[in-house]
Amino acid sequence: FTWKAQALFILPAFGPLWVLTFLEDRTGRIRNACRTVGAVLLAYGIAVFPAWTEGLRFDGIFTIYASQRDAYHALSMNAPNVWSLFPGADYERWVSIGIGFGLAVSVGIAGMIFYRARRKPGTSVTFLSEGFGWILLSAIAIPLILPKMHERYFFGAEALATIALCQRRDFKSFVIWGLLQLVTLRTYGSYLFAWGAPPFPILVPLLLLAAVLVPTSRPR
Repeated sequence: FTWKAQALFILPAFGPLWVLTFLEDRTGRIRNACRTVGAVLLAYGIAVFPAWTEGLRFDGIFTIYASQRDAYHALSMNAPNVWSLFPGADYERWVSIGIGFGLAVSVGIAGMIFYRARRKPGTSVTFLSEGFGWILLSAIAIPLILPKMHERYFFGAEALATIALCQRRDFKSFVIWGLLQLVTLRTYGSYLFAWGAPPFPILVPLLLLAAVLVPTSRPR
């Protein structure tokens, strides 16, 4: 999250998985919670230290993302998500609805994780072996649904898909990785290589297919 704020997109999966781990560790809950908070504050402090040395005040450092929320009024900024299919949609009418829809999908992912954790026999630690698939799914699905997205906001999903491919080394992981590379490279190409407008009616279904293929169950 310190490196790239768009890591927020994995929170619907990462948050519940952290909570399950926290609840499972009966003896070290307080210690681990303090470590988590301390690590977050330390990492963010290191990241913003150069800006502070150059004169940016702390109130500006901690509100920089909030201050940018209305910088651009576009439902999609070259992002291959559902809003790129409706380039003429009214921003003021749909932006709040789109954010609400994204929050609903986030709650749905979190709810599925908790629901499946309750149905798994044994401890929640057994369930955490499935966690990476949910995190990858969240990294794809959330920017696919939310408005005000850039094409680079799928970078986290690309990185996670690469990790999944190296870890699983199966055909499905290769297909997911390949779809993400194909879709995002085509959108990056508009800026990098002047390829022209991306064919979003083709790219969006491919990205949706990648999300559907993500395994969220433990391999047998």
